[in-house]
Amino acid sequence: VKLSELAFYVPDLGTEYTNGDFTSNSTEWNNFDITGRLQSRNGKLEISGKLNTQNVVSYVIDVHGDNFQAVYLPDKSFVLSPKLAISGGYSAVDIQGEIGIPSANLVLKELPKGAVTKTRDEVFVSEIDEEVELPNKNRLDVTGKIQIKLGEDVHFAGKGIKTDLAGDLEVQLNSKKIPTGQGVLKFNNASYQVLGQTLDISSGKMLFAGPLNNPELDVKVTRKVKDVTAGMFIEGSVKKPQTRVFSNPAMSDGNALSYLISGRPLNEASGSQNALIAKAALSLGVDNSASLNQQIASTVGLDELNVGGGDEGLESTSLILGKYLSPKLYISYAYGLFSSAGTVGLEYQLTKKISVEAESGEAHAIDLIYTIERD
Repeated sequence: VKLSELAFYVPDLGTEYTNGDFTSNSTEWNNFDITGRLQSRNGKLEISGKLNTQNVVSYVIDVHGDNFQAVYLPDKSFVLSPKLAISGGYSAVDIQGEIGIPSANLVLKELPKGAVTKTRDEVFVSEIDEEVELPNKNRLDVTGKIQIKLGEDVHFAGKGIKTDLAGDLEVQLNSKKIPTGQGVLKFNNASYQVLGQTLDISSGKMLFAGPLNNPELDVKVTRKVKDVTAGMFIEGSVKKPQTRVFSNPAMSDGNALSYLISGRPLNEASGSQNALIAKAALSLGVDNSASLNQQIASTVGLDELNVGGGDEGLESTSLILGKYLSPKLYISYAYGLFSSAGTVGLEYQLTKKISVEAESGEAHAIDLIYTIERD
């Protein structure tokens, strides 16, 4: 059997494959020699192997490629140079070898406003660290060991991070478990954008020594302002990152974070900048963020600086700044941690039992409140 001049386009991959040839020769009724090739842009992919259909189907296939454009989309593209040995049958397959990635570009898209997010009771298989028992008893069992080698033209952008990636990663495949990895991926020429500020990642790496979906982080973010260097360490795992600020010369965490976000100490930052600093402490999960926010509140003369939740869960969480202008008049400003919506609130105590509350933002409201106290 021979197929020649195969060409096709896969929209989901954004790639056109051309000059495809496939040949299957049989010298015996149940044994077949298989060869094939395929081109994509400037790269090629070749396969060769044997197929045996006597009693139980089995196969051994070698896959070799050079700069093969596997995916070519605006938000992701991958050029691969694989050297793989694939063997198996009806119910099992084993993959051994390496995949070079000389060039790749991955851009994580932000979720559109109003997108449906995961519910608390929803669990993705990729998030399970234990063995995954699939309901299909006839599933294909996949095992293997693949060495991933990144080239000099691999880029990533997403979650505020822009970086070149370098390093090697050994991946262990087992269909009953989450794939595991051993290795280190380094960040080069990296930056981190947070709350409108672009900060340098002076050093960064992801360390794999277990499930691929939860590597350890070792990231150092810095900003230099004249003679002051302020920064943040991001450590722990991807699922449970831990952050802590530092500075040189040494100063309080509040001032260090203020230099990192606004480029100046707390007592010189504007009110809006202090709000951003407090928001950074909360949204980044900075250690001791509660005491840090007390420090910010004290510095700028606020009576309240905390986080409040809304009726819509996490998405409606707000940073609340409040100040008593008099014993009877309280004014507040709530700024959404996950949106740019702001709400101004006002409370005025008319009498011991009657007060007025008003707010203005995406919605407007005014309430007259009568309080009855009972023993």
